Amino acid sequence: MSLFLREVEVSLQDEDEMLALSQQIGNHMESMRSNLGQIEGVLPAIAKSRAALQATLCEHLDPEQYEQALLG
Repeated sequence: MSLFLREVEVSLQDEDEMLALSQQIGNHMESMRSNLGQIEGVLPAIAKSRAALQATLCEHLDPEQYEQALLG
């Protein structure tokens, strides 16, 4: 086999490997997008719940107890 044909063969193998890797990356990106979609709205809900808890604690605890509850 000539040097040129070997280089072409290696080049085609490299292209196949790159195609396979790009497909894997695409699949991973789609999976991550799907996973993020499942938790959409969770962070705002956590923030809202935290604010409600802090407001309730503020109403029922004195300032020192409130600070201790928040900061530990």
